Amino acid sequence: MRHAKSDHSGISGGDHRRPLSDRGQRDCPRVGKRIAELGWVPDLVVSSDSQRTIETWEGMADEIGEDPEVRFTHSFYLAGLDEIQEDAKDWPEDAKTVMVLGHNPGWENALAVLAGKLDGMTTGNAALLKAEGDSWYAALHGEWELEWFIRPRDLA
Repeated sequence: MRHAKSDHSGISGGDHRRPLSDRGQRDCPRVGKRIAELGWVPDLVVSSDSQRTIETWEGMADEIGEDPEVRFTHSFYLAGLDEIQEDAKDWPEDAKTVMVLGHNPGWENALAVLAGKLDGMTTGNAALLKAEGDSWYAALHGEWELEWFIRPRDLA
């Protein structure tokens, strides 16, 4: 998932500290609700430690309705598939569904490599992917199937 729409207006502290915009805050619960409706509730959430990704998770967590393990990591800040694959070495083997939350262009590129989706990920989009593998690390080096693609603008 890519973080929700952020605020670009005069925020001190640089890009890492940018919060969500009003629209981003409104979108988070709707996306979280849709993820839960589709039964894709994560056992583990691994997110960039930027302000906007933290706020994205916090804004959708109540709608998802479960209590997954949540990890905020600086290695996902402006990262991509290589960092996801590296981090996956430390994911619990009993986690059946993992949400990775980050930024473009890395997340868009990861989606293109894993599932062949090339038409982009705008803010707040969530791609729900499915794969087989003996471990998360192995699965992340294989092919994935895009099951659902959630766009905030498509949700009521």
